[in-house]
Amino acid sequence: MESQVNGQAQAQAQPLDAATLSDHGAGSRDPKGVTRVVPRCLTVVDVFAGVGGLSCGFAGDNRFAVLAANEIDECAAEAYRSNHPQTRVYRKDIKEFSIDEVRRDLGM
Repeated sequence: MESQVNGQAQAQAQPLDAATLSDHGAGSRDPKGVTRVVPRCLTVVDVFAGVGGLSCGFAGDNRFAVLAANEIDECAAEAYRSNHPQTRVYRKDIKEFSIDEVRRDLGM
């Protein structure tokens, strides 16, 4: 899927959930029946994400999957969500942000 930005085609990233991530890696189930995803690409968590400029660069390269972002500013977080609807955005102080929470939320 592509969109136009300043007259140039831009690739649109697909939503990243367990089903989509399985395209990037192998899934398995743990004893509790929770699907675990082992990505084949490098995964990215964008911290101090702003409106998502860094994520935009990663999204343009299929070797990376931007799984989540953290941004404390409400306006910037909303802009990030608009720019990257496939990425889970956490709006909290970085001192309260935990990669374990991201892993749990994404079933990893």
